[in-house]
Amino acid sequence: MQLTFLCIQENGKMRSMINYRKYFLLLFIFLSSLSISKNTCNSIYNSCLDNIPEPLIDTSYNIDKNGIITSDVNLRNMPLIYSSNSKVLKVIKKGTKVRVIKKYYLRHNSIVPVKRRDGHFDHINNGRYQIWYLINNENGYGFIYEKFVSIKKPLPKFKRYRHLESVNWIKDKVNPQKSIEIVIEYESNNPYYMITGYAWDYDSGYSSFNIRGEKTNNIIRSKYDEKDITLRFYDDGYILIVSEIQIFEGRYYNY
Repeated sequence: MQLTFLCIQENGKMRSMINYRKYFLLLFIFLSSLSISKNTCNSIYNSCLDNIPEPLIDTSYNIDKNGIITSDVNLRNMPLIYSSNSKVLKVIKKGTKVRVIKKYYLRHNSIVPVKRRDGHFDHINNGRYQIWYLINNENGYGFIYEKFVSIKKPLPKFKRYRHLESVNWIKDKVNPQKSIEIVIEYESNNPYYMITGYAWDYDSGYSSFNIRGEKTNNIIRSKYDEKDITLRFYDDGYILIVSEIQIFEGRYYNY
């Protein structure tokens, strides 16, 4: 009887220990999830933008482009290095493709007082870590320091135009050779164009120019070697050039 009682007593202790362990594990998980859910900028500080204390932000602008992680890096809930409120959400591996949503310039190498919701102030110094990206990775959002993200820049589009008076010797072997062309490079949502002109004339030899200009009302005005160059774009695909470089004057068509 005594042996049976001891066994029952020992089994009861074992069950109690297991129950206590389960209880503490569940309590730890609950407290952790509660801590994570409350660890947002708005739950800590008075004024926030995109989960960043607003006094820290110098400026920001939207990007919405693809990027590649250049080295293993921490994804953070806030772009703060020396703050216990900045938590590492996960580590993103080198070579991972991400979507870069926004770029932030933060105040750096200075102490910034940031008011908390409890009325006290945190004095935050983010050191040299000024530029951060808000990125999306596997349906999760977070911040990465700009050094660890390479943004793919779209290749510039270009069009080639040929002067109406150009002579193509493949088709015309009678008239003297005269080749005048321009190449126009441009990017989407960018008003500036790069224009390069090449000319070979049997009488005056080789000529060229290279200008950068803003397209306004279908007109680009610029100078090359102190000489005026104006390009006017027409809806039918032609370009008219008026220039002090005489050989480039005239109408061009896209080819």
